[in-house]
Amino acid sequence: MGRLANNFAVALAECFHAGNTERTTIDALLKSYAGNATVKKSTLEETFADTLADLESDVGDEDSGGDESPTVIPLDVFLDDHVEKVIKHVPTDASADARYTWVLDTGERVETVRQHNALNHFADEIHDVSEYVVARETSDACDLAWYLYVRLFIRENKVEREETGERTLAIEDLQADLNRREVMSEIDDAATSRQIYLPDEDADYVWIPNKIIQFIVTDYEIDMQDLAREMDNRNQRGPRQSEVKDAASTQMRFWQLDRDFADFDGGDSDD
Repeated sequence: MGRLANNFAVALAECFHAGNTERTTIDALLKSYAGNATVKKSTLEETFADTLADLESDVGDEDSGGDESPTVIPLDVFLDDHVEKVIKHVPTDASADARYTWVLDTGERVETVRQHNALNHFADEIHDVSEYVVARETSDACDLAWYLYVRLFIRENKVEREETGERTLAIEDLQADLNRREVMSEIDDAATSRQIYLPDEDADYVWIPNKIIQFIVTDYEIDMQDLAREMDNRNQRGPRQSEVKDAASTQMRFWQLDRDFADFDGGDSDD
């Protein structure tokens, strides 16, 4: 068979394989070509069939290659082999949890707070950010409970970095604000001018109008409850924490703070 006839049969096979024509059309073209050339239709059909078989075989090889299962790595083995370090972000906020950054050998990072303590959740976190396939189980060589293993791994591979939290910044701002205000022995005066109320010079606690606290909180991504929890964890509020008091012919909420919270000088501002 000549080269032109061979190329014609190959081209038809490629066209049919790509889905660009019907088999009945192929048969008609092969018959027409054979009728106008010195080549048998059966020869063209044989070349067509061989070419089509080769094309379909190539697709089969590609599919089988894509179906190969990726290597599944036990979680403890993954940490040992692919985690370069663990950055522990230690917050200055007493009421906030530490945050962990797991730096992988690929440069990718996994962020956790407590998720790493649960084997299944941690494996899912890794899967979400990397191409590694991590098993929700440990290897036979791991003879520790997961929470003990991961705690030990962190201890041996961590780098600590302090992070100043929003609650810490708000408390520092509040302390600076109160240092600029006057201490008054009359609650009506303190309420009207939004100053600090000290009922007795020997008192262990002072009272701060709630409006002052609200003003501070608006500058940060926290609310009043966040600040209250933080101060309580630091033992900076009094046992009564906050309460509504009669002041300036109305009722106002005051926060009870420890006398040492800021640089309160005590006594009446007029003394």
